[in-house]
This record gives sequence, C-alpha cells and structure tokens, in this order.
Amino acid sequence: ELGPLRPRSAILQGFFAAALNPQTLLFLSAFFPQFITSRGSLGLQLLVLSVTFLILGIAVNGCWALLANQFRNVLATHGKLRNWITGAFLVAAGLGLAAVRIVQ
Repeated sequence: ELGPLRPRSAILQGFFAAALNPQTLLFLSAFFPQFITSRGSLGLQLLVLSVTFLILGIAVNGCWALLANQFRNVLATHGKLRNWITGAFLVAAGLGLAAVRIVQ
C-alpha cells in the first residue's frame, strides 16, 4: 500500500500529468488562436492567455478540492450514496446531451 504523498511530490506529479497531457495541448491549440490578433505581440498575448487559463484552472480545481474535502468522510462511509450521486450526474449528462440533440 502506498503512503500519503508529500505536498511537493503531489504538486510535481500533478504538474507533469497536466503538462504532458495531449488533450490539454490539443484544446489549447484549438482555443487560443481565436483570441490572438495579428496587431499585438504574439508572445505577450500568449502569456496573458496562459496566465489567465492557469489562474482560472487553479481557482476551479481548488474549489473542487475544497468541496471534495468537505464531503470526503460522508462519501467514504456511505458508498451507496456515492453511487447514487455519481449515477445522477451521469443521467443528467445523458439528458443534457439528448436535449441538445433534440433541439438541433
């Protein structure tokens, strides 16, 4: 059994997992060009977009981490509740996709 990660190891592991994720690279290569103009400095624009993306990512993921920490004990001891919550999210996602398909 593995022991708990030290904070430095966890941060490095998360950084490398995110930096080497091809899905992130594909997303950013499709997303960033929409917001870059030929009038300004390309490097500065990429820097501003990257920092903005990083700050938003840290804020959103930090909120998820804090929320998960609050519900950790409840979800760990009530496995059936966790399954119901997970199932409800999956059903909601399916209904959302079905609704989009019907509208189109």
